[in-house]
Amino acid sequence: LVHRGQLELVGGGWVAHDEALVTVDAALRQLALGRQGLLGAGLHPLPTVSWQVDSFGHSASTARLFAGFGYKHHVINRLH
Repeated sequence: LVHRGQLELVGGGWVAHDEALVTVDAALRQLALGRQGLLGAGLHPLPTVSWQVDSFGHSASTARLFAGFGYKHHVINRLH
């Protein structure tokens, strides 16, 4: 489905990091690990949309972190 363009992946991190306690280095590592996993599984192209679900608030630097990995859009939402 991904290869035929019928399914587009968003995010691409290994996990959703905790915005309140994470270091920038930890966030970078988990995102790089997740993207390496996608590449290793042959899931191309890599996502260009980041999706962040966070019930505790959002870090001001998160959008910049995703932009540094080539994401074009950043979606933030909350689930209650």
